[in-house]
Amino acid sequence: RTTIHLGRALLAARRSERALALLETAHAEFADLSPDSAFVALEAQLARAYFLRDEHRRALEVVEQVLEAAEHTDLTPILADALVTRGSALASVGRIREGMGVIEIGERLARANGLTSTALRGLNNRLNHQSDFDPRAFRDGGRDGLALARRVGDRQWMLQFLTISGWGSLLTGDWDDAVAQWSTALTEEPEPADRLLPYYMVALVAATRGESVEGVLDEIARIARGITDPQIAWVTVDAPAAFAFLDGRLADAATQWREGVKAFPGGVPNWIPDAGRIAVRLGDAATARADLALIDALGLHTPHLGARSGLIRAGLAALAGERSEATRLFTGSIRALHDLGYVIDEATAAIDMATVLDPTLPEVVAAVQSAREIFTRLRATAYLAQLDAAVERGDGRPPSVPFAPAVPSVPDDRNTETVPLRP
Repeated sequence: RTTIHLGRALLAARRSERALALLETAHAEFADLSPDSAFVALEAQLARAYFLRDEHRRALEVVEQVLEAAEHTDLTPILADALVTRGSALASVGRIREGMGVIEIGERLARANGLTSTALRGLNNRLNHQSDFDPRAFRDGGRDGLALARRVGDRQWMLQFLTISGWGSLLTGDWDDAVAQWSTALTEEPEPADRLLPYYMVALVAATRGESVEGVLDEIARIARGITDPQIAWVTVDAPAAFAFLDGRLADAATQWREGVKAFPGGVPNWIPDAGRIAVRLGDAATARADLALIDALGLHTPHLGARSGLIRAGLAALAGERSEATRLFTGSIRALHDLGYVIDEATAAIDMATVLDPTLPEVVAAVQSAREIFTRLRATAYLAQLDAAVERGDGRPPSVPFAPAVPSVPDDRNTETVPLRP
């Protein structure tokens, strides 16, 4: 039981590597105690550790044994937590809808039995995938989790849901609220692993608005030093790539995202669509096709990923000279993003469109006008500069050099169990 508590504490502290080593050793040592309830609880934490180390199929193997034992012996707390783990692992291997459903069952069981920590963990993990279907529900769910965490006085969960709430506001186009949520988290003086995400996201919005963020990458590297948890360490890839993008170094940004998926395979559905769209802007059809093939190979079919992939297909059609088909695909993807509520993706899609199509086409003019209104409201000067550069070319051909927007260069479960999200 002491080992279980220590393993759980290590996981909560984002020391999943150490937790896994501890729990694997204990699992082998105490195997003769099965099916004692303590051993079942140990296996539940082991399954969770495998999940947090991105060993999702191994997590599924172990958690199946836990679920059977917990159900038959009426170990409700373990059952609820294991259902959350199983659903999370299922979603992570591409069975997203099934996984979200299983998480929700665990979450409901936890709420019905007053297991607040497990209920919060379930909500957190389910929301990580909800963002690919409905950003407004993702935002509202984050706020619900924040309210519950505050009500029960759980500081770590409060920090986590402040971060999620900010992401939801970011996606739906309320950047001032997003910054306010993250700034509130930072005033709590969190531990480095809880500080890294809100610090990065505040700086990213500032850079998008053309504000000085000198030294941010050095500070991110300092905060991330010693953090090995893949659920949070992905920031060390995303930050330099995103800042390179905002600094006009599009090719550098795309390269960093593509290289990043070697260390963080879970970044493929988030980073590769961005890399593919950059390839389109730079007129590199071969690389864009390779990026699209990598996305298609995932076999994931979420509304958000589908719309973003549609932008790459539209760009490829434009590069091939198929103007009518490109216009149709761009318009359809932008409409889908608008209807779903992905405000920033909708607006940045207009930059893609104006880059590879004639900016005087009525459909392009309409998309550009809408994007300009969004960027102006958000004070997103970096995106406005990219939009202006695309429109001012006026010939519908990709630029021979990357855009150079006028922005400064920038040198769980209580675990996040999150995916990269950016403006």
